[in-house]
Amino acid sequence: MAAWLRMGERRAQKITCSSYNKDRLHALLPKLRSFTLQQPETFQRQLISALADCGIALVICPHFSKTMTHGATFWLGRGKAVLMLTIRGKWADIFWFSLFHEIGHILLHSKQGVILENNEKDNIEKEADDFASNTLIPREACTQFLKKRSFRKHDIADFATKIGIHTGIVVGRLQHESLIQPQYDNDLRVRYEWSHG
Repeated sequence: MAAWLRMGERRAQKITCSSYNKDRLHALLPKLRSFTLQQPETFQRQLISALADCGIALVICPHFSKTMTHGATFWLGRGKAVLMLTIRGKWADIFWFSLFHEIGHILLHSKQGVILENNEKDNIEKEADDFASNTLIPREACTQFLKKRSFRKHDIADFATKIGIHTGIVVGRLQHESLIQPQYDNDLRVRYEWSHG
């Protein structure tokens, strides 16, 4: 884990960023969310540039065996946040959840220390999870969709279109909450190949 974090730190030092701006980051969230409908080759540079303009160095590092994490946040000084992600498993919905989870830490939590996304759930992890869940799929819309209890492919696709999100994110949410089987509708999910260069 230390080696993975050090790789992220070294890469982040090479990324030129504006000074961190919380309001700018809040305003950027809808645009970031819209990137879920695109492929990495389309949005990758825009994503990195837009976050850098808010004071965040986005670093995509390869997964290191046995690290068991999808992301981390820490600060290089008070004006530059580092948001590290790995494309572990390559599922797009996990990538986006992890990205918004880490943004949640940056917006909501202390600038002290390193915050690692893993399977250990404490209050700050739950807050970041809730932030990611509700940013990707707004709470009220999600509640209304879940009330219908109809999760066929066309229901999922219609709901995803209605809220402007990739269908795979809806499928991932339903799978995570055990509302559909783990492999059900995986053809509505996508995997990313990401350029680390």
